[in-house]
Order: sequence, then structure tokens, then C-alpha cells
Amino acid sequence: FDEEQFKRRFNHAKKERKVYSRNQRYFDKEIKGNQPYSICGRLEEYILPKLMVMPTSPDRIPGPLSDDDIVYMLEKRQKDKLILKKDGRILLAEGLIDQKRLSGCTLQLSLADTIRIIKKPFIHNYIDMGQDEQIIEAKLAGVYVEKNISLGYILKPNETILCSSAESITMPHDVYAIVSSRFSYTQLGLSIELGTSIIQPGHEGKVHFQIKNDTENSICIYPEIQVVQLLLFRTVQPSSFVYRDNEGAHAYDSESIPPISRFRKNNYALSNVRRPGTNFLKNIVEVLKNKIIEAIVGFILVFGTAFTLATKVEQFLTTVVIPTWQASPVLMKCLLIALAGSLFSNMFSCVGKIFFYFLYFLQRKIREIMR
Repeated sequence: FDEEQFKRRFNHAKKERKVYSRNQRYFDKEIKGNQPYSICGRLEEYILPKLMVMPTSPDRIPGPLSDDDIVYMLEKRQKDKLILKKDGRILLAEGLIDQKRLSGCTLQLSLADTIRIIKKPFIHNYIDMGQDEQIIEAKLAGVYVEKNISLGYILKPNETILCSSAESITMPHDVYAIVSSRFSYTQLGLSIELGTSIIQPGHEGKVHFQIKNDTENSICIYPEIQVVQLLLFRTVQPSSFVYRDNEGAHAYDSESIPPISRFRKNNYALSNVRRPGTNFLKNIVEVLKNKIIEAIVGFILVFGTAFTLATKVEQFLTTVVIPTWQASPVLMKCLLIALAGSLFSNMFSCVGKIFFYFLYFLQRKIREIMR
């Protein structure tokens, strides 16, 4: 204890108190306390929002986060941390680095084993956004069907599926993220950029996204592939109004599987819209027209092939078909007529489809040669 130094500091403090009491009206705020760190923290909270230049503290600078920033948010930040979990277990930064899931400025997430496929019906679904909320929810539940892909899933050409991450993430209130696909999978023709997906500040739960096969090839995907990555950004100030629904919960955060769109919920603009008539009959006519065209083309091709082989066809009819037909009972004849009608109908349609696919393939090859 240095008595001389104490007296000097005490006299200096009394002098500052006199100056403050005479000029109190010139000060904006008075901060009292006996803990230096507490006083500094309160000064920072008051001063930083008023600065016209960027603060120098690495935990305050807005913009994209590097891998070091993400490690700091995961393990060293005291309050409002970034938390990443899988199967209820917190993932540490060291393990993420070892698995090469944290690098540069991205955090990679893996695919969960439950997806939603989009069913393709015989007649196109008609989704009316202005329908009653309960009706539209029931219809969407029948179109977007839950499916487990533990043994893999074959993603057909131009097919889109709804997916979730195997990990759940808790975002700080001053950080948001953009979901992006990884280059390795983009090179295969898989994309998730159907629309910009933003993970809002304060998000709690899994990350939901879509995967689309943009190629003409079928691609088999499996759970745990790291098809998606997050780019994290710090905001200038923490968000005060967190993205929530009317019940106070985050709109899709609590979903453990890919959620179905809730566009109708509290969407008052769709409550009193003038709705057009449905296209149900038009869709039926369109489907039947396509089937009839395919059947006619198939019939012409099959008939032409049979005509070229007329001698052999006649011999087959004379020796096999006609004797069998004459010896069959009436019930058997009716069954044979039904089977023959179904067989020829599907055969004509199938041959027609193959013909159109061949024309499409030929057209693509001609375009490639012309280039």
C-alpha cells in the first residue's frame, strides 16, 4: 500500500468531482459503480450505438464471420452464444474442425433421414391459395408426404424434395445466416437455391431447405451427406423483434422434420379474395388428350410393324389364337377380351411414349451437333 500514491489519487478524484458538479449540465449520462468491468460494459452499451464509425471490438463488427469468429461464438462468448446440437449433444468447435465441417467462412450441415416428397398424381393437383385454411392444410398434407430415407432415396430428374438438417442450431440475436449449397454437390446437378433461405437471429431448431435434381439423370442420395452450408453474418445491432408467429414461437423452428408451408396462416390478404373456377375438368381433358395422342401414335407404329410381318401374324392367329378362342367358354372369352383391351391400350400408350422420348432425344443430339 503506497500512502503517497493514494493521497494523490484521492485529491485528483475530489478535483474531478468539483468539476463535474459545476458542469453537470454538459454531461449526457451518469454511470456509477465500483466494478471497473461493469462500468466499462455500461459505457460500451451507451456509446457504441452513437458511434458513426465501426467499433474495433471483434465481437461487435458487422459483416460475414470467419471460422475464428464462429469458434468464438461457439465456445468463448459468454452470453447469447451460437449453439450447434446433434441428437441432443452439443457439437464442439474442435470436432467440427477435425471433420472439416468448419472452414473459411462456412459451417456445413448434414442431411437428416426424413424428407417430404412431392407426390405426382394422375391428374395435376389444383392448389387454391384462397381456400379455407383447414382445407388447404389437409390437401397439402396429401401432396407433401413424409418419407424415411435411411436406405437412400433416388431423386428423379427435375424432382424437388423438402429436407431438414440433422443438426439443430441456436442463433444469437445479432447473427443471421444464409443457406447455400456446396460446390461438390452443385457439380452433380443438385441445388437448393429455389429461393434465398435466411436463418433469422434467435432461430432455435433445425434448418429446413429444398433439394432439386436439375439434371436428366436419377441421383441416389443418402442421410448425413453435407449438402448444405451456412454463411453467418453479424448485424450492426442485436435484433429486438425476433421472427415469431402469433403464439410467440418461431414459425418453423420447432419442426423436427421438413415442415409443410404455412402460407395460409394469418394471411388475411387471402381471406376475401375473388376465386376463379377450378380447372378440374380441364385437367381431365388435358390428360385424356395426351393419352389418346400417345395411343394413336402407338397404334400406328404397332399396326405398321404387324403389317410388315403379316404372313407370320396370320399363321399365329390361324394355328394358336383362333382354335383357343373357339374352345374357350363364354366367361373366359369375356376375360380374354378385357385382358387384350387393357394390354393393347397400355402397349399403344407405351410405344407412343417411347416414340416421343426418341424424338426428344434425337432433337437434343441434333442441337448439340449444330452447336
